[in-house]
Amino acid sequence: METPAPTALPDSLTRRTLLDVDVSALPVHDCDLLVIGSGIAGITAALDASRDMRVAIVTKGRLDETNTWYAQGGIAGAVGEADSVELHLADTLVVGQGLCDEAVVRAVVAEAPEALRALADAGMQFDRAEGGEPALAREGGHSLPRVLHSGDKTGAAIQQALTDELRASERVAIFEHRFLVDLVTEAGRC
Repeated sequence: METPAPTALPDSLTRRTLLDVDVSALPVHDCDLLVIGSGIAGITAALDASRDMRVAIVTKGRLDETNTWYAQGGIAGAVGEADSVELHLADTLVVGQGLCDEAVVRAVVAEAPEALRALADAGMQFDRAEGGEPALAREGGHSLPRVLHSGDKTGAAIQQALTDELRASERVAIFEHRFLVDLVTEAGRC
């Protein structure tokens, strides 16, 4: 029995893109970093990177049309006087029932107080107690009050504060209503 001669792959399997693209006909925007998505992670990354780089952010809808916007719950951090990162870590590991990666939990809870301060600096309005200090709630598996809210629309308040800061930045180009299909690379560059 003879082995059949190899046949060439159809063009659809050898192309490097999902759609036929004439790269020379595309508009070009130069940046050092491309961020895809405008939720809390995307905008935070864009703002942080924009200190040292030219950044572009691409989102399929409006900047504020994200899952972050719809999050109603609070956001936890060891910011109370009696609280600590170690206590927050211990509470999280207990509730995690052995399913948590301790190094990841430690990193997240250690960075939470600074992240909450950065949100406040960006204009995030957290609920306040009668004395004017942040109103901390005790929820879930937390042994102390450490959850901050902005009414029942914490996610929307976070998204709005970050979106406002991003729109004010001169170092971030914003591309809304762009559905990303593919990244075209050439010589290791996108």
